[in-house]
Amino acid sequence: MADVVENLLFVATGIPHPCRASPCAELVWEIIVRELSPLIATFPESALCSAQLKRQSTSGHILPIIRFLARNNGALRRFIARMAVNDAVQQHVCEGDLEEVSAPVEKRAGARIAAVKEALTELNWPYDTVAEYLMQPKECPVKRARLVRADRVTQAMDPATYQAFCEARTVSFIPQKAPKKRNFNGHWLSGMTKDLEMLSHTVEQDLAYLAGEIVSAVADLVLVLRADQRDGTHLRYAILRVEGDTQQLAEVWACLREEKFVSVITAEEVLNVARIFCTNFSSRDSGPNCLLLTV
Repeated sequence: MADVVENLLFVATGIPHPCRASPCAELVWEIIVRELSPLIATFPESALCSAQLKRQSTSGHILPIIRFLARNNGALRRFIARMAVNDAVQQHVCEGDLEEVSAPVEKRAGARIAAVKEALTELNWPYDTVAEYLMQPKECPVKRARLVRADRVTQAMDPATYQAFCEARTVSFIPQKAPKKRNFNGHWLSGMTKDLEMLSHTVEQDLAYLAGEIVSAVADLVLVLRADQRDGTHLRYAILRVEGDTQQLAEVWACLREEKFVSVITAEEVLNVARIFCTNFSSRDSGPNCLLLTV
Protein backbone atom coordinates (compact mmCIF):
# COMPACT_ATOMS: atom_id res chain seq x y z
CA MET A 1 0.00 0.00 0.00
CA ALA A 2 2.87 2.39 0.66
CA ASP A 3 3.95 2.33 -2.99
CA VAL A 4 0.40 3.30 -4.00
CA VAL A 5 0.50 6.37 -1.78
CA GLU A 6 3.99 7.21 -3.02
CA ASN A 7 2.71 7.20 -6.60
CA LEU A 8 -0.17 9.43 -5.56
CA LEU A 9 2.20 11.91 -3.94
CA PHE A 10 4.54 11.86 -6.93
CA VAL A 11 1.64 12.92 -9.13
CA ALA A 12 0.62 15.55 -6.59
CA THR A 13 3.98 17.14 -5.84
CA GLY A 14 6.41 16.03 -8.54
CA ILE A 15 8.86 14.98 -5.81
CA PRO A 16 10.30 11.46 -6.31
CA HIS A 17 10.80 9.23 -3.29
CA PRO A 18 13.15 8.98 -1.56
CA CYS A 19 14.18 12.62 -1.79
CA ARG A 20 17.17 13.77 0.27
CA ALA A 21 17.48 17.21 -1.29
CA SER A 22 15.07 18.88 1.12
CA PRO A 23 14.36 17.86 4.74
CA CYS A 24 10.87 19.31 4.38
CA ALA A 25 10.16 17.21 1.29
CA GLU A 26 11.46 14.08 2.98
CA LEU A 27 9.38 14.77 6.08
CA VAL A 28 6.25 15.14 3.97
CA TRP A 29 6.84 11.75 2.36
CA GLU A 30 7.49 9.99 5.65
CA ILE A 31 4.40 11.44 7.29
CA ILE A 32 1.86 10.98 4.54
CA VAL A 33 2.97 7.55 3.34
CA ARG A 34 2.84 6.14 6.86
CA GLU A 35 -0.40 7.82 7.90
CA LEU A 36 -2.47 7.54 4.73
CA SER A 37 -1.58 3.92 3.88
CA PRO A 38 -3.40 2.31 6.84
CA LEU A 39 -6.25 4.79 6.48
CA ILE A 40 -6.86 3.86 2.84
CA ALA A 41 -6.66 0.16 3.70
CA THR A 42 -9.60 0.47 6.13
CA PHE A 43 -12.14 1.88 3.65
CA PRO A 44 -15.11 -0.54 3.62
CA GLU A 45 -16.42 1.04 0.42
CA SER A 46 -13.22 0.55 -1.59
CA ALA A 47 -14.84 -1.96 -3.95
CA LEU A 48 -17.82 0.34 -4.51
CA CYS A 49 -15.45 3.21 -5.24
CA SER A 50 -13.68 1.14 -7.86
CA ALA A 51 -16.96 0.24 -9.55
CA GLN A 52 -18.11 3.84 -9.58
CA LEU A 53 -14.84 5.10 -11.00
CA LYS A 54 -15.15 2.78 -13.98
CA ARG A 55 -18.51 4.33 -14.87
CA GLN A 56 -17.51 7.95 -14.39
CA SER A 57 -15.49 10.44 -16.39
CA THR A 58 -12.09 11.36 -14.99
CA SER A 59 -13.28 14.87 -14.18
CA GLY A 60 -15.94 13.65 -11.76
CA HIS A 61 -14.14 10.97 -9.79
CA ILE A 62 -13.49 12.84 -6.55
CA LEU A 63 -16.92 13.55 -5.05
CA PRO A 64 -18.04 9.94 -4.32
CA ILE A 65 -14.63 9.15 -2.84
CA ILE A 66 -14.77 12.29 -0.74
CA ARG A 67 -18.02 11.17 0.89
CA PHE A 68 -16.42 7.87 1.89
CA LEU A 69 -13.36 9.67 3.23
CA ALA A 70 -15.50 11.98 5.33
CA ARG A 71 -17.39 9.11 6.94
CA ASN A 72 -14.19 7.24 7.79
CA ASN A 73 -12.02 10.06 9.05
CA GLY A 74 -13.44 13.34 10.30
CA ALA A 75 -9.91 14.63 10.81
CA LEU A 76 -9.56 15.46 7.12
CA ARG A 77 -13.01 17.00 6.85
CA ARG A 78 -12.07 20.56 6.03
CA PHE A 79 -9.33 19.57 3.62
CA ILE A 80 -11.71 17.13 1.98
CA ALA A 81 -14.38 19.81 1.60
CA ARG A 82 -11.95 22.09 -0.18
CA MET A 83 -10.75 19.25 -2.39
CA ALA A 84 -14.30 18.26 -3.28
CA VAL A 85 -15.33 21.81 -4.07
CA ASN A 86 -12.39 22.37 -6.39
CA ASP A 87 -13.13 19.17 -8.26
CA ALA A 88 -16.82 20.01 -8.50
CA VAL A 89 -15.99 23.40 -9.98
CA GLN A 90 -13.64 21.87 -12.52
CA GLN A 91 -16.24 19.26 -13.46
CA HIS A 92 -18.78 22.03 -13.93
CA VAL A 93 -16.44 23.82 -16.34
CA CYS A 94 -15.51 20.64 -18.24
CA GLU A 95 -19.11 19.65 -18.76
CA GLY A 96 -20.19 23.15 -19.82
CA ASP A 97 -20.20 24.21 -23.46
CA LEU A 98 -17.64 26.56 -24.96
CA GLU A 99 -20.06 29.46 -24.82
CA GLU A 100 -20.36 29.18 -21.04
CA VAL A 101 -16.61 28.86 -20.52
CA SER A 102 -15.98 31.96 -22.61
CA ALA A 103 -18.74 33.91 -20.84
CA PRO A 104 -18.02 37.13 -18.93
CA VAL A 105 -16.20 36.86 -15.61
CA GLU A 106 -19.34 37.74 -13.62
CA LYS A 107 -21.29 34.87 -15.16
CA ARG A 108 -18.49 32.38 -14.60
CA ALA A 109 -18.13 33.51 -10.97
CA GLY A 110 -21.83 32.89 -10.39
CA ALA A 111 -21.52 29.42 -11.91
CA ARG A 112 -18.57 28.66 -9.66
CA ILE A 113 -20.44 29.67 -6.51
CA ALA A 114 -23.38 27.51 -7.57
CA ALA A 115 -21.07 24.53 -8.12
CA VAL A 116 -19.44 25.07 -4.72
CA LYS A 117 -22.77 25.14 -2.90
CA GLU A 118 -24.02 22.08 -4.78
CA ALA A 119 -20.91 20.13 -3.82
CA LEU A 120 -21.24 21.09 -0.16
CA THR A 121 -24.94 20.19 -0.21
CA GLU A 122 -24.04 16.68 -1.36
CA LEU A 123 -21.53 16.48 1.49
CA ASN A 124 -24.15 17.81 3.95
CA TRP A 125 -21.86 20.65 5.07
CA PRO A 126 -23.14 24.26 5.35
CA TYR A 127 -21.19 26.60 3.11
CA ASP A 128 -20.47 29.07 5.92
CA THR A 129 -18.69 26.47 8.06
CA VAL A 130 -16.02 25.69 5.46
CA ALA A 131 -15.86 28.89 3.39
CA GLU A 132 -12.67 30.16 5.03
CA TYR A 133 -10.92 26.85 4.38
CA LEU A 134 -11.54 27.16 0.64
CA MET A 135 -8.95 29.93 0.41
CA GLN A 136 -5.68 29.23 -1.35
CA PRO A 137 -2.65 29.29 0.98
CA LYS A 138 -1.33 32.51 -0.58
CA GLU A 139 -4.59 34.25 0.32
CA CYS A 140 -4.31 33.48 4.03
CA PRO A 141 -1.48 35.35 5.81
CA VAL A 142 -1.67 33.10 8.88
CA LYS A 143 -1.17 29.91 6.88
CA ARG A 144 1.49 31.54 4.71
CA ALA A 145 3.49 32.54 7.80
CA ARG A 146 3.20 29.01 9.14
CA LEU A 147 4.57 27.49 5.95
CA VAL A 148 7.59 29.80 6.06
CA ARG A 149 8.33 28.94 9.70
CA ALA A 150 7.94 25.22 9.12
CA ASP A 151 10.36 25.27 6.22
CA ARG A 152 12.96 27.21 8.21
CA VAL A 153 12.93 25.01 11.30
CA THR A 154 13.08 21.73 9.38
CA GLN A 155 15.74 22.79 6.89
CA ALA A 156 18.09 23.48 9.81
CA MET A 157 17.92 19.93 11.19
CA ASP A 158 20.95 17.64 11.05
CA PRO A 159 20.30 14.07 9.75
CA ALA A 160 20.10 12.48 13.20
CA THR A 161 17.69 15.09 14.57
CA TYR A 162 15.62 14.93 11.43
CA GLN A 163 15.28 11.14 11.59
CA ALA A 164 14.19 11.36 15.22
CA PHE A 165 11.73 14.09 14.27
CA CYS A 166 10.15 11.88 11.59
CA GLU A 167 9.85 8.94 13.98
CA ALA A 168 8.30 11.13 16.66
CA ARG A 169 5.81 12.62 14.23
CA THR A 170 4.63 9.27 12.91
CA VAL A 171 3.61 8.11 16.39
CA SER A 172 1.89 11.36 17.31
CA PHE A 173 -1.59 10.18 16.35
CA ILE A 174 -3.63 7.17 17.37
CA PRO A 175 -3.00 4.49 14.71
CA GLN A 176 -5.90 3.16 12.67
CA LYS A 177 -5.53 -0.59 12.48
CA ALA A 178 -6.59 -2.39 9.33
CA PRO A 179 -8.34 -5.79 9.49
CA LYS A 180 -6.01 -8.78 9.76
CA LYS A 181 -7.33 -10.21 6.51
CA ARG A 182 -7.96 -7.88 3.62
CA ASN A 183 -8.40 -8.43 -0.11
CA PHE A 184 -6.83 -5.51 -1.93
CA ASN A 185 -7.95 -6.64 -5.38
CA GLY A 186 -10.05 -3.97 -7.02
CA HIS A 187 -9.04 -1.26 -4.57
CA TRP A 188 -9.77 2.20 -5.94
CA LEU A 189 -6.06 3.13 -5.72
CA SER A 190 -4.63 -0.22 -6.79
CA GLY A 191 -4.14 0.80 -10.40
CA MET A 192 -2.42 4.10 -9.71
CA THR A 193 0.83 4.78 -11.58
CA LYS A 194 3.22 7.70 -11.83
CA ASP A 195 1.91 8.71 -15.24
CA LEU A 196 -1.69 8.73 -14.02
CA GLU A 197 -3.88 11.36 -15.67
CA MET A 198 -7.01 11.04 -13.54
CA LEU A 199 -5.92 13.65 -10.98
CA SER A 200 -6.96 17.17 -11.86
CA HIS A 201 -4.62 20.10 -11.39
CA THR A 202 -6.65 21.40 -8.45
CA VAL A 203 -6.44 18.05 -6.67
CA GLU A 204 -2.66 18.04 -7.15
CA GLN A 205 -2.47 21.47 -5.55
CA ASP A 206 -4.65 20.37 -2.65
CA LEU A 207 -2.50 17.33 -1.88
CA ALA A 208 0.63 19.47 -1.87
CA TYR A 209 -1.20 21.96 0.36
CA LEU A 210 -2.10 19.21 2.83
CA ALA A 211 1.52 18.09 2.96
CA GLY A 212 2.65 21.58 3.86
CA GLU A 213 -0.08 21.93 6.47
CA ILE A 214 1.08 18.78 8.26
CA VAL A 215 4.58 20.14 8.71
CA SER A 216 3.34 23.61 9.62
CA ALA A 217 0.96 22.33 12.29
CA VAL A 218 3.78 20.55 14.08
CA ALA A 219 6.01 23.63 13.91
CA ASP A 220 3.32 25.96 15.23
CA LEU A 221 2.33 23.76 18.15
CA VAL A 222 5.96 23.38 19.20
CA LEU A 223 6.28 27.18 19.18
CA VAL A 224 3.18 27.43 21.37
CA LEU A 225 4.69 25.12 23.98
CA ARG A 226 7.97 27.03 23.86
CA ALA A 227 6.15 30.29 24.50
CA ASP A 228 4.29 28.80 27.47
CA GLN A 229 7.51 27.53 29.02
CA ARG A 230 9.36 30.78 28.39
CA ASP A 231 6.70 33.26 29.53
CA GLY A 232 4.64 31.17 31.95
CA THR A 233 1.53 31.61 29.78
CA HIS A 234 -1.19 29.13 28.82
CA LEU A 235 -1.46 29.51 25.06
CA ARG A 236 -1.90 25.76 24.67
CA TYR A 237 -5.21 25.94 26.51
CA ALA A 238 -6.32 28.82 24.31
CA ILE A 239 -5.67 26.61 21.28
CA LEU A 240 -7.81 23.85 22.73
CA ARG A 241 -10.66 26.25 23.47
CA VAL A 242 -10.98 28.13 20.20
CA GLU A 243 -11.10 24.92 18.09
CA GLY A 244 -10.19 26.50 14.79
CA ASP A 245 -11.53 30.04 15.26
CA THR A 246 -9.26 31.79 12.75
CA GLN A 247 -9.44 35.25 14.31
CA GLN A 248 -8.53 34.09 17.81
CA LEU A 249 -5.85 31.76 16.51
CA ALA A 250 -4.29 34.63 14.56
CA GLU A 251 -3.90 36.51 17.84
CA VAL A 252 -2.30 33.47 19.45
CA TRP A 253 0.23 33.10 16.62
CA ALA A 254 1.10 36.81 16.60
CA CYS A 255 3.52 36.49 19.52
CA LEU A 256 5.34 33.58 17.87
CA ARG A 257 6.45 35.27 14.67
CA GLU A 258 9.64 36.89 15.92
CA GLU A 259 12.76 35.38 14.38
CA LYS A 260 14.46 34.92 17.76
CA PHE A 261 11.80 32.42 18.86
CA VAL A 262 12.28 30.12 15.84
CA SER A 263 14.96 27.43 16.08
CA VAL A 264 15.40 23.74 15.31
CA ILE A 265 12.57 21.52 16.52
CA THR A 266 13.60 18.39 18.39
CA ALA A 267 11.99 14.97 18.51
CA GLU A 268 11.23 15.46 22.21
CA GLU A 269 9.22 18.58 21.40
CA VAL A 270 7.20 16.72 18.78
CA LEU A 271 6.36 13.98 21.27
CA ASN A 272 5.32 16.63 23.78
CA VAL A 273 3.00 18.16 21.18
CA ALA A 274 1.45 14.74 20.60
CA ARG A 275 0.96 14.15 24.32
CA ILE A 276 -0.73 17.50 25.00
CA PHE A 277 -2.72 18.28 21.88
CA CYS A 278 -3.55 14.95 20.26
CA THR A 279 -4.73 13.37 23.50
CA ASN A 280 -7.14 16.24 24.11
CA PHE A 281 -8.59 16.08 20.62
CA SER A 282 -8.66 12.32 20.12
CA SER A 283 -12.04 11.88 21.80
CA ARG A 284 -13.79 14.61 19.81
CA ASP A 285 -15.90 14.21 16.74
CA SER A 286 -13.28 15.83 14.54
CA GLY A 287 -10.80 13.04 15.26
CA PRO A 288 -7.20 12.96 16.47
CA ASN A 289 -5.75 14.58 13.35
CA CYS A 290 -7.92 17.70 13.44
CA LEU A 291 -5.04 19.98 14.40
CA LEU A 292 -3.51 19.47 10.98
CA LEU A 293 -5.96 21.93 9.50
CA THR A 294 -7.57 23.84 12.34
CA VAL A 295 -4.54 25.61 13.80
